Amino acid sequence: MGYAHLRRQSASREKFHMRTLKYWIFIVLVWLFTSPEPAATYNQNMRFQNFGLEQGLSQSVVNAVAQDSVGLMWFGTQDGLNKFDSHKFVVYRRNGSDSTTLSNNFISYLFVDSAGRLWVSTLGGLNLYDPGSDSFIRYLSNPTDPNTISNENITQTYEGANGYIWILSRPNGLDRLDPETGEIKRYLSSRQPTVNSPEQIKGDVIFPIIGDSQGNIWVVSRVVQDTVLYNALNRIDSISGNVRSYSYLHEPALNDSIISTFCIDKNDIVWIGSQRGGLSRLDPKKNTLAYYLHDSADSASISHNFINGIYESRGCLWIATFGGGLNRFDLETERFTSFRHDPDDPYSISSDVVFLNIPNFLPPRVPIFEDAQGMIWVMTNAQGVDILDPQTGRFTRCRRDKQNPHSLIDVQVEKVFQDRSGVIWLGLFGGISKFSPTKEKFKRFEHDPRAPTSLSSEMVWAFMEDETGAVWVGTRNGLNRLDREKGTFDHIFADPDDPDGLCHSWVTSLCPDQLGIFWIGTQNGLNRYNQKTGLFDVFRNVPEDRSSLITNGIISLYKDSYDTLWVGTDQGLCKFNREDQTFTSQPLIFDDEPIINRNIVMDILEEDSHRLWIATWDGLKILDRRTGEVTRYANDSQDPTSLTHNSLIDLHKERDGCLWIGTVGGLELFNPSSETFTHITTADGLPNDFVYSIIEDDQGCLWLSTNKGICRFNPQTYEFQNYDFEDGLQSNEFNIKAGLRTRDREIFFGGINGFNVFHPDEIKAGTFRPPVILTGISKLKKPMESGMALTEIEEIKITHEENFIGFEFVALDYSNPSAIQYAYMLEGFDDDWIYCGNRNFAGYTNLDGGEYVFRAIATNSDGLWNREGLSIKLISIPPFWKTIWFYFLEALFAIGLIAGLFFYQRRRYQYEIEFKRKSSELDFARRIQLSMLPKKSVSDEHVEIIGKIMTATEVGGDYYDFTELAKGRYCVAIGDATGHGAAAGLFVGMVKMTSIYAIKTMKQNTPLDKLVADMNIALKRSLNLTGMGMCFCISILDLNEHKIEICSAGMPFPYHYQKYTGMLIPLVMKGPPLGFLSRIHPEMVSTRIDPGDTLIFLSDGFEERFNYEDETWGDEPLEKELYRLCRANYDPERIAEGIFDACDRFSDGRINNDDMTIVVIRIKQ
Repeated sequence: MGYAHLRRQSASREKFHMRTLKYWIFIVLVWLFTSPEPAATYNQNMRFQNFGLEQGLSQSVVNAVAQDSVGLMWFGTQDGLNKFDSHKFVVYRRNGSDSTTLSNNFISYLFVDSAGRLWVSTLGGLNLYDPGSDSFIRYLSNPTDPNTISNENITQTYEGANGYIWILSRPNGLDRLDPETGEIKRYLSSRQPTVNSPEQIKGDVIFPIIGDSQGNIWVVSRVVQDTVLYNALNRIDSISGNVRSYSYLHEPALNDSIISTFCIDKNDIVWIGSQRGGLSRLDPKKNTLAYYLHDSADSASISHNFINGIYESRGCLWIATFGGGLNRFDLETERFTSFRHDPDDPYSISSDVVFLNIPNFLPPRVPIFEDAQGMIWVMTNAQGVDILDPQTGRFTRCRRDKQNPHSLIDVQVEKVFQDRSGVIWLGLFGGISKFSPTKEKFKRFEHDPRAPTSLSSEMVWAFMEDETGAVWVGTRNGLNRLDREKGTFDHIFADPDDPDGLCHSWVTSLCPDQLGIFWIGTQNGLNRYNQKTGLFDVFRNVPEDRSSLITNGIISLYKDSYDTLWVGTDQGLCKFNREDQTFTSQPLIFDDEPIINRNIVMDILEEDSHRLWIATWDGLKILDRRTGEVTRYANDSQDPTSLTHNSLIDLHKERDGCLWIGTVGGLELFNPSSETFTHITTADGLPNDFVYSIIEDDQGCLWLSTNKGICRFNPQTYEFQNYDFEDGLQSNEFNIKAGLRTRDREIFFGGINGFNVFHPDEIKAGTFRPPVILTGISKLKKPMESGMALTEIEEIKITHEENFIGFEFVALDYSNPSAIQYAYMLEGFDDDWIYCGNRNFAGYTNLDGGEYVFRAIATNSDGLWNREGLSIKLISIPPFWKTIWFYFLEALFAIGLIAGLFFYQRRRYQYEIEFKRKSSELDFARRIQLSMLPKKSVSDEHVEIIGKIMTATEVGGDYYDFTELAKGRYCVAIGDATGHGAAAGLFVGMVKMTSIYAIKTMKQNTPLDKLVADMNIALKRSLNLTGMGMCFCISILDLNEHKIEICSAGMPFPYHYQKYTGMLIPLVMKGPPLGFLSRIHPEMVSTRIDPGDTLIFLSDGFEERFNYEDETWGDEPLEKELYRLCRANYDPERIAEGIFDACDRFSDGRINNDDMTIVVIRIKQ
């Protein structure tokens, strides 16, 4: 291609773009100057709930709306993607350091494919949402990689045959993505129409992708050929991929070069709208074209040749034009019906310029949408949206009204979308507006100060239907006559300067009289109005005239079967006498002195031919018209069948004769035969205890207006269906006695912001059962990371340390989320459902180990339960000490413990028997041991010998003995057998017998050491007891020779206190105990004794005595104490006791664990 050719082509593009810019500037100017001013009549019957930045929306310009397979709503804005679950928004934005976030924040298009995948188109690439990780997969463009998308300015995605995703991008991009494999095929356009490739699209693809029933894809492209600009309609064959183009240059030729819109009907006929050529019909199978142009002479032709949008529905096409309004084209008759703007008709379309699609970075909008109710929504040019009822041909204009918070949030509508529950979402330049058709159950009339034919006041107090079927409305600002056909009102106001007009603008009650005449009660008198003449008769209180009204404050009016008019006032009841046009007052107070408000007559009702029921603020009164007698029923605190409250408001007689009474304390049912009352209050389901008006429908249900909406009450089943402001009521608060049932069975209720009209048979509960999904799980009050989408979680595991788990759930009914009721239960823990009202959270703590199932169910906005709801398995992993294997081990331990206790008890029993036996034996041995000790001490004129023993057990191992061998000659022995008990006692006995035998048989000059050695041999031979032995010390005291001989075998050293020297001398002797060795060689000492000397023999129990610090007494403290006692010249008894006392003081009460024995010899002076 030469440089000159390229320059010519560039110049052609510049000329083309300049012409295009000039063209759209012209169109915009035409639109600005031809668009009418906003209509004077504003719609009052449609309420929108609005969402903006204050409610959590990321940005106010909403370009795209979608609902995913779960039921969550998604909104694309110019700054972020928003997920909405009816309670809160979650915002997604691009994070430059995280490739799993959005590739761009400007959302241009949202699309959910047949597999439930959400595709997010942005100005910076295509994104696929992954609910498991709550992240995004990006599809971006790489010029060097043909397996990437062509461009990143994505304007539309579309699912074609075989699940392929078609991607439209700018400039000049059409791609086909296989979501399973990720493979991308680019359909490049040929900017040179002379290049004839079967898979190339002529020009640049500009708008939208539409598929036919054969799976073929259709798109419009823009072609520039030799400075000529035109559009081509391209069909991509689903099998071959070849492209077939249609334009005004190719046969069959379109009749205009510019294609503005197109659609494909169910028969695969392609309908093409152009800017100048009207409507074209292309039959691809027959390859034929037909044209439909505007003909000013034919009212059945299309109204304008500039077409902005085409929408097919129910055998017809809806066609938006630029200057000709809206057209409906019947496909069967091929006739057009046009809907044009009429400045004098508020029910006409608001503008003949339906919508203006200005080329930009967003996909072209189809300005027409049909909702599930068959209503046609038409986008206007920055005026809001018009809604056409095809049955009546009337448009409802929805506008932005800054004084009305329930009007549209903005005037520029970008998107209209209806979710699966029927809620309609509008994406606008100022946010989101939501409309719930199922909640608009009640037609509403309100006061609009800008509309002179609207209701004259927001406060409505009375209704009346005249004989023509016209409804009259009493308000705080005059009387209104409703034109049912037009929805407008004629007004009659009070004029202070006209004494013969309406008494007061505050109309409190209305009552029909004779033909064309009715009565009007006001705050300042009573009127009789003649509709034919327009004249009023005025009746007021005249103080000096008792035949006038008793007061001007009229509360209620009633005409009985005798054609008598009864007037209830704020001071009593009056009867109108037609003959002389006077009034007779009827006293209703029983006490002598009237009380303020007790005589207010709120309502009057005929019971039978001669009695009237009268509702007052002093209870229920029954007036006998023949006798004038009044019977009163009032509250009695002692009688539960009496009235709950004395302030009555409204009366209604049931077909069976029972009387229903609206009071300020609930609804009352009076049974005349039993004269008792049945009470119905909020505790029974009544929305509010202030019952203003009672009206019965054909099914016998009572409709009640209250301070909290209205309700339908079934007296047979005692079931309530409550409705509030969100259902389309004028307000939740209504007014006293402002109720009416017309002859065509419609019901009127008036309140503080207008009134509502409805037919009871048309008030039906919604049938949509919303899915209940999990929106959050928390452990220990912290969000749980599951690694998968919350809506896909089927099982949760928690440990015993995670002692709190919380579930957050929501029912996806967007019509009125505040009216949704929830219930939940944890199967295996809860015995029954826990009904928690509108709270959508449940928490559990300290669950035992095991398997549970958490279930949550919810109602829709009308109280219909979805009993299937949400179900999640919950596994609580117990601590190891609560597991089965631990219980098994516990059982084994218990069995072992029982067995052990059995054997222990058995052994204990045996031990007790053995203990008793041994105790008996030990007691016997103790008696034997004691019998072996000397019976008394030795004391004569020469010597004093005493012995003391303190055993550690019942039978100790210590032993002492002294005996007189001859005159002045004594044998003293002391021993300490190893061990204690019977064995030690036995050994002591053997030693004693052996020593006695040895001493008695020994010769006088036999040395003691030989005696001891022979005793050892005898004991060793006689007793073959391993480990048994005895420390032994024996002495011979010879007073005649003044000496003592001592031989010791292993005993502690004896002490000799010499009186004349004052010294305490240890007598050291070494040698082994008796019984351990076959032969021993004990040592022996012999020492002189003088009068006053003392000899002390001790066992080792003193030296080895312990205190609580585990310290032993030792030999040094012992010697010091002995020295002190001997030096004090104490007798032997006092010395022995002193040693025991000193040793006990040292031990500080600790029990001795060894025997202690002492023998003291004192030579008298």
